[in-house]
Amino acid sequence: MTWGLAHPSPEHEPVLFSSEPTDTALERMHRTAAVGHPVGTGAAVPQLSFTTTVDARELLLFRSDLRSTLEGVVVCAAGRALSTNPDVNVTVAESLGGAAIVPATSASVQLLVLCDDGLRAGTVDAGERRSLLDVRDAVAILVDGFRAGRFPRESEEAALSVSTFALSGPVPSHTIATPVSAALAVGRLAGDGRTMQVQLSVDARVIEADQASRLLRTIVRLLEHPYRRLL
Repeated sequence: MTWGLAHPSPEHEPVLFSSEPTDTALERMHRTAAVGHPVGTGAAVPQLSFTTTVDARELLLFRSDLRSTLEGVVVCAAGRALSTNPDVNVTVAESLGGAAIVPATSASVQLLVLCDDGLRAGTVDAGERRSLLDVRDAVAILVDGFRAGRFPRESEEAALSVSTFALSGPVPSHTIATPVSAALAVGRLAGDGRTMQVQLSVDARVIEADQASRLLRTIVRLLEHPYRRLL
């Protein structure tokens, strides 16, 4: 896999890639999507973004065998990664004094779903205590409900958001909306049919570059070896 660090600049320079993971980063500012039922524009958050390429061959077989959508597998991997990296399983509380770190009470993942009337956000508990099939079914119910115009009741806040709607195009420069402290965007399958890009962005006020790099490494291992690591 190859890694890249999105470097800051007023012109938003493209993601740069190196043969080895980069463990240092600089802040850059983005307008963020506001968490809620319809997702809109929020306040600026200092953000670190890391992009890498995932070998998706085993992931695609796994998804087929599981009879799952890609969202179901990615949400499960994200929840497992939070469970094994509890120092980044945190939400952000805004106050006049700045951002405060709030430890999450579960490994819940916020899934962003692109619907006809805009972007919707719902939460799935994807921690280790839930089976892969439970997470798969919860994601399917959430997505089908959103697209049918049924919205869940307010649910527990999540530390990490996931979006897979970039499957129809390049992975976007993802943005973060408080109280979420990290956001994972999954891009489309490359022309070789074997790889896809993922990008992890984190709130630089509460998550450091080495923590973000470790979280992304964990997610990539889970996605590249799901039979061994997710079952």
